[in-house]
Order: sequence, then structure tokens, then C-alpha cells
Amino acid sequence: MSPDEPRPAWARRWGWGVGVTLIYVFATIIMTWPFAIKLAGYTPGGEDPLLQIWIARWVQHALITNPLHLYDANVFYPYEHTLAYSDSNVPAALLSAPIYLLTGNPILAVNLLVLGTFVLAAGGMYLLIGHLSGNRAAGFLAGLAYAFLPYRYAHIFHLNQLGHAWTPWVLFALVLLIERQTWRRALIFGLLFAVQAVTSFYVAFQLIFAVGLTFLVALIANPAVRTWRFFSRLAVAAALALVIILPLALPYMQVNAELGFERTIKEAENFEAGPIAYLRVQTPNRVWGWMTAQHGSEDTLFPGGFALVGAVIGLAGWRRRKAATVAAIVIAVVAFIIALGPTWRPQAGGTFPLPYRLLFDYFPFFKAMRVPARFGVLVDLAVVALAGFGVAWAWERIAPRLDPARVRAVAIGATAILALGILGELYSAPFQLNQVDRQPDVAAPYHWLASQPRGAVMEFPVDATHDPGQSHNTALAMFWSTYHWQPLVQGYSGFAPRAYGDELNYFTGDLVLPNGDVKHDVSYVNAKNIGVLQDLGVRYLLLHRWGYKREDWPTITADLEATGQVAKAGDFGEATIYLLKPPPPSGAGTAVNLDLFAPSIAAPGHFWEPAIVVHNPQDRLGLLTHKRPLTLTTTWRDDQGKVVRRDELPVNLPAIVPPGDLYCTIRLCPAASGTDAPPAAPGEQPLRFYPSKPGHYQVELALTGDITLSRTIDVNVTNQLPAPATGNGPPLAFASAAAERVEIAPGDLLKLTLDWDTAGTLTENYTMFAQLIGPDGKVWGQYDAPAGWPSHYTQDWLPGEHVSLPWNVPLQAGAPPGQYRLLIGMYRHTATGVERIPLRYPGGVATEYWAGEFTVR
Repeated sequence: MSPDEPRPAWARRWGWGVGVTLIYVFATIIMTWPFAIKLAGYTPGGEDPLLQIWIARWVQHALITNPLHLYDANVFYPYEHTLAYSDSNVPAALLSAPIYLLTGNPILAVNLLVLGTFVLAAGGMYLLIGHLSGNRAAGFLAGLAYAFLPYRYAHIFHLNQLGHAWTPWVLFALVLLIERQTWRRALIFGLLFAVQAVTSFYVAFQLIFAVGLTFLVALIANPAVRTWRFFSRLAVAAALALVIILPLALPYMQVNAELGFERTIKEAENFEAGPIAYLRVQTPNRVWGWMTAQHGSEDTLFPGGFALVGAVIGLAGWRRRKAATVAAIVIAVVAFIIALGPTWRPQAGGTFPLPYRLLFDYFPFFKAMRVPARFGVLVDLAVVALAGFGVAWAWERIAPRLDPARVRAVAIGATAILALGILGELYSAPFQLNQVDRQPDVAAPYHWLASQPRGAVMEFPVDATHDPGQSHNTALAMFWSTYHWQPLVQGYSGFAPRAYGDELNYFTGDLVLPNGDVKHDVSYVNAKNIGVLQDLGVRYLLLHRWGYKREDWPTITADLEATGQVAKAGDFGEATIYLLKPPPPSGAGTAVNLDLFAPSIAAPGHFWEPAIVVHNPQDRLGLLTHKRPLTLTTTWRDDQGKVVRRDELPVNLPAIVPPGDLYCTIRLCPAASGTDAPPAAPGEQPLRFYPSKPGHYQVELALTGDITLSRTIDVNVTNQLPAPATGNGPPLAFASAAAERVEIAPGDLLKLTLDWDTAGTLTENYTMFAQLIGPDGKVWGQYDAPAGWPSHYTQDWLPGEHVSLPWNVPLQAGAPPGQYRLLIGMYRHTATGVERIPLRYPGGVATEYWAGEFTVR
């Protein structure tokens, strides 16, 4: 090709593309300085960058070693599908993989991807606006304005949220498909849509609205869209996107179904974006920082002064690009309304519902989102797009009036001045950078763990909360787990199981030093809580010296070693690792167990509600791990066996229970023994979980989830309670005793059902006892507890009521073989001690009763 021969169009396009990309790269380095020279060992603030590094490394690791179990990540042990507690961001993991393979540095790999999103965002907006406006300079300026939005600075540590850099690329692909409906363009659009959708839930929802509204405007404005040809291509694009998205979305659906990961309306109201949010920037911004009274975060949505002025000009020239301008306006308006959240001005006491409330109530995926304000980035995108149209329209009016010989020079000069103005007003650096200490002594324990057999790890001190900004230790533990990939009890993510917080709380408490001083809120292991770690299946305990005061460290290790359940593996750099022994074999009846209760009479205005008693027969904390939320289903059948009512009631049991009993009703859990459930609030009717029609019913109580349990009881529903029986005898009579089996072994739990009939009104709450008396006359098993359950102890038993109480009596491990007798009764506590209650038993009135015999083998 001769020097005078013009270059082909594709070469000119590539030349422009490379040149513009290099400028965007240079601008990104300057606009984030000094981040670019600290990429190898620093992260941009907070715990989330460490989470993003762990996510990328886990995805890379799992895709190579066990891709079918991609979501069974190594954190939050022993829960399953734990990668689905946050955005898996598979595209970011794949894009950063080559960098990690070349450098071996996961921090550098993810940080380069963070910077890459600025170039990606700028490039996509350049192509979109340049194409729609026919003005490359307008596209170039729009790319700068979009890439360096204050919102992006506010989320510099959220790689998944920076994924909205793909949005202009997806919209550009949709525009190309609308203009020329080919199969290739349909596949490109479907692929790009899927890539962005699996980057982040929030980004996926934003994308659905942006694409849907753009398509709606095109459907009205462009006849070519209203054809079978276009819809066939769109169907192929949707099918391709679905094939990619669905396998990565199913684990989220499963986790949500099992654990009920949902946000609340209150959370959404706390993270709404009012109109003032669009004037907020990050505080390092030197031009507009005066507008932000406090540090902006989720509601940092100022689009920039140049963008606002340009958008006004774009609106003035809207007829030049009607469809594109209308699409931008519609996206901005809808996104603005959604970002307002579920209620107008909830902080000022407002109650007026907004469209977000409708989306929250009727579209389940919105229950996974906490921050409506993030939809505000679509408002910014639309404003920047309008600004690009404004630049193009202004140039179209100015250029014809210029000397043709000077048009090019003026265009370059004006573009350069506007570009510098945009960068100057949006510059919000430097931002916080945190160094990740990877010195050999810090890495030493993790290299050792990498060489050990598989076993769960728990690091101390633990973070006693899952709140952002207070989970640094957990985030570091996750980062270092990428060196060994052992299961890790701790975890930090978008969601966490409710039981996880219960587990952590039991490892923080008062530490008593040898001199008598007491240190509060110290995270350590002692004889009281080490059994929980054994029940969890923990193998390695890693204690960091830096997490404790120097004077506390000897007591921390002494209390741990005094348990007799650990062996010191050694000191590794600044950490000490202990090997935890497995728990001793559990005999039958020594594990935490549950019982179901319910009254046998239901009447208007009186209590009727199922209850659960959690019984821990051990002399230490017991683990009641439920990986799936528990649901109690009550099914009412009439005398013909027909189901007349069914209710499903969520039950929130604690993950860890102390020795003894915890009584739980639907309204109160856990409660100490003898504590009533709170009464109904003023004006509130008591809970009614029974049919309104009087009659005799069989009620099936079924507890499902990670624990299953069922019981069937007879219940009479009445409009009028029976009158108390006449006579002077005791108002309470023993009816019967039934046992699960008549032969038991030492260490077993004798499971009984003790039935009582109420003839009159009881004026106080009694405690019931059951004793197993051996052939030697000694008590070898005993269980005492309040008779009943919260809000339905004996003084609440109604005349004519039949009360069936499951009662578990633990038999001591050293009990001799032979015939044992069961002694039962009730007593009251008095100022001088215990007083047994005379009750009616078969054969007469007595203070105790021999209820049966059992054989101990």
C-alpha cells in the first residue's frame, strides 16, 4: 500500500481504538494514583478486597480441581454451597487467572482487574455514545465521565460492583443487534449479557432494567424490532444467556431455600438514595467535596458537573436522537424511583410506599438486595449518555460556523480541554490503601497447614460479628486459606447463616488472669467451649499472638492446654497451632435433643401455640447445628381425617445450647426455664393457630429442616371452657406413662411420655420430676423441669385439659444392670426448700407414684 493510499476503514477503527484505550489506561493510572505502584501488596480499604481475592482464587482452584462442586467453598465450615453467600463473579476469576498464573500474586491479579474495570467502563461508553451520536469525541468524553464517576470511587473495594463497567458494552451490543439482526450479533449480545449478569446480583438487576427499558423504547420507535426475524435472534441470545446464567444461579436458589437468605424492608430503607445523594462525592474530591457533609458511600451518586451541563444540552437537542434520548430519560427516571427505596423519607417518619416495595413483595430476587441506592448508577449512566448526546449536538451546531481549515484543530483542542475538566472535577484520589503483610513469619503457619491432612481450621481471635469493618481477622483468614485450602470455620460474605453468629459469640468472654484481673470481650478457647469445636469437627486451632495483649497470651494458651483436648503442633512465625482431639464417643442419649408440645384445648382468648423444648443432657455447651432453617408444620384433621387447617411456622433455635433445657415458643426462643412468652401487645389478638369451628381434632406437629421430629396430639376446640370439677380433691391427676422401650443401657436416655388430666384450676407453676431407682435403691437417673412450656405451665392448664409431656430421663453411665423403677411426681419451690405436691394417682392421692419398671442390661 502506497503512503498516499488511504488506510482501510477497519485499520482506522483499530487505530482509533488502540489510541483511545491507551489514553484511558494512562488516565486510570493518574486518576487512582498511587494505587498503580502498589498493586502487588496493597488493597483499597476494608475487608471486601480480601473477600474478592478469595473468591477469585477459590473459583480458579475449584474449576481446576472439582468444577462440579464450585460452590462448595472452604469457608463457613461445615455449611454447604458457601460460595453462594456472595457474588461468585466467575468472569472476574477467569479474567484474572492468566495474571495469577504469570505472577503467582493473587493481590496483583485482582488489583489489575480493579483498574481494568475503569478502562472497560470507559471503552464501552466510548463505543456506545460514539456509535449513537456519530461523534468519536463525544464518545471519548462520555467514556471518561462514566469511568471515573464518584460512585465508582465509592466502590473501589467492591470488584463485583465495579462490574457495571460491562453495562455500556451490553447496551452497545443490543443497539447493533437492533440495527442489523444477524445471528452473530445475537450471540455476542447474549454472551455479554450473561457475563455481566453473573458478575453481581445488583448489576444483574440493573442490567435487566437497562436492557428491558431500552428494548421497550426500540420496540415502539423502530419497526424493524417488531418482526419475527428480530425476535428469533433475541430468543437465541436469551437462550445462550440462560445456558450460562442458570447453572451459576441454581446454587443461590438452593441456598436461599435452605437458609432463607433475605433482606428486610428496614434494611432497604436504611440504604435508599434520596435526591440529595446525587450531590454527594467521595471526600477526597477537591472540586465538589464541599457538597458532601459526611463521607459518601452507597449513596455517592453525583454524576459530575460537566455531565449535568452536557445532559441539559442533550435534552435541548433531543429531536436529533429521539429514540436514544428517550431511552436514556426513561432509564434515568425508573432507576431514580427504584433507588428511592421502599418508602418515601422513612428517616423522617414517612410511610408512603414506593414502587420498590412492590418489587420487594412480588419479585423474590429483590429480597436478596439490601441497597436500593445502587440503582442510582443507572441514573448516572443515563446522565452521562445524555451529556454525550449534548456534546455531539453542540458540535453539530458549532462546526458549520467554523473555518473548515480550523475545524479539526478546534475539535481536538475543545476535546482536550473538556477531558481535562472532566478528570479534574472527578478526581477523588488518593483513597485508602491497606498493606497485606505477607512476610515469611506471617505465611509460615499456612504453608504448614498446606502440608497437613485435610481438617477444619479455626483461627483466633475470632471476629464476634459479621459486620463490614469489623471482620478483618476473618477476611485475613480467608485470604490465607488460599495457601492451604483447608476447611475454615470462619467466613465473611454478603450473607451468613444465623447460627454462625451464635457459634462465634460463645468464643468471646471474660478472661481471668492469674493475678485476679478480668479482661472483657476476649476471644479464646477454654473448657466451657472447646466441646463445641470438637462437635464442629475442628482439627486445627491457629492462635495469632498479634491478636492478644502480651500479658494475656500466657493465660490464653494455659486455659487451652488445661482442657486436655489439644496437642501443640508448634510455633510458626507469629502464630501457634494446636491439634484438637476428636470428641469422646457419645453414648445414646447424650446428644442434644428436642421435644414438641401443644395444649389439648383451644378456646378463643386463650393460649394455643406449639412449643419446642431443647434438652442438652451434657455438662457442657452442646451443638445443635441446623444448616437449614427449621419449620414447624401444624396439620389439623377432623374426626373424618380431613385436613381442615395447615400452618407452617418458622422456628429459630439457637445453634449452641447450655446444659439443661431451653423452652421455645413461636414468639420466644430461647427462654430460660420457667420464663413465660411475652403477652400480646395492647390491641393485638393472641396468636390463633387452630380452626374456628369447635370439635375434636388430631393435630400433627412436624418439625422439618436439618432436624426432623413429629408428634400427634388430640385437641378439642371449644367456644366455652368446661367448668372445673366439683369436689375437694387435687385438681390434677396422673393419667398414664408410656416409654419408647423397656430395656435400656447405661448412658442411654429413657424417652417417656407422661400424661396428666386437669380437673380444676391450678394457681401456681409446678416442677415435675422423674427418677430411675436402681436395684440398690439409689437414684441412677433423674430429670426435673417445669411442667409444661412457656406461657403454658401448670397455672395455665385449663379445666378438662389433657396434657401430654415428653420427658427424657438420662441414665448414668455407671448404672448397674438389673430392674429399675420409675418414680414421678411434682413439687413447688418454697422459702425453706422443696415441697412435693399431693396429686391424684391410680390408687389414691399421693406425693409420688411408681409409674413403671425398666430393665438395664
